[in-house]
Amino acid sequence: MRAVSESNQTAMRKPHKYPRYEGIFLADCCTFQPPGCTPPCFCHKVGCTGIWTLRSDVDFQSFLSHFANLWVGGSHAFTQHVNDCGCEPHPRWKNGIRLLREIKKQWPNWDGHGNSLPSVVSNVTRCYFCDDSFTLMMPVVQTIQGMAVDKRGVYTSKLVSQLFYDIAVPFDTDSKENQKVCGYEPKRYGDGRMRVQAKDWLLANKKSVDDFRKLDGAPDSCWSSPGRGTTCSRVLDKLFYGTEIRRGIAGKALPDAGRQRA
Repeated sequence: MRAVSESNQTAMRKPHKYPRYEGIFLADCCTFQPPGCTPPCFCHKVGCTGIWTLRSDVDFQSFLSHFANLWVGGSHAFTQHVNDCGCEPHPRWKNGIRLLREIKKQWPNWDGHGNSLPSVVSNVTRCYFCDDSFTLMMPVVQTIQGMAVDKRGVYTSKLVSQLFYDIAVPFDTDSKENQKVCGYEPKRYGDGRMRVQAKDWLLANKKSVDDFRKLDGAPDSCWSSPGRGTTCSRVLDKLFYGTEIRRGIAGKALPDAGRQRA
């Protein structure tokens, strides 16, 4: 898909080259396994060989390091500010720093019963296209949103996406506006109209979930090893960084159902 390819090319021209770190995060912190949904689920109908979930034993410092690489240009200063609660948050990242500080506090005992945040998240063995994926992740999302330390929601969206990497679509300031132009609500993280259109696209083009992931060529062009490929959220996120989206492609990010875009 051209818009996704453009997004990767743009990112790889930047000093940090974000796409390289997507595969590293999956290899270090995630596991690829069969979906935990039942046969009536939409993903079974179109075909899905497996889903990505966060490993239950991921420690906070590892997660934080990958957060910096995936979303904050690999900034060591960002991780230092998160870990040093005694210093005033850097103005540029203050919402993200405050949010990650709160997450750090609750990481080892997220639910109050001794279960860590990654152990709770790892139980959601679903992908973007599973019928109940957003319902299952919402208790964690609502707790994070309730921390009320990220007014614009940008860092919250990135945190939620990194926790549920095969489900939730993140946004930054620009892509948030692009999503709105296309008729989507960014703070639904890809649920709602966007997901309806994505499902319609799969059905109309007779594509599987695995085919959908392959619309992002980053594993072959940007990663050191393609492994099992990327996640559903990466494909959708990158749609909102292409030049066509910036020009507002007829109010839609996804190709019209019934015709596949090259």
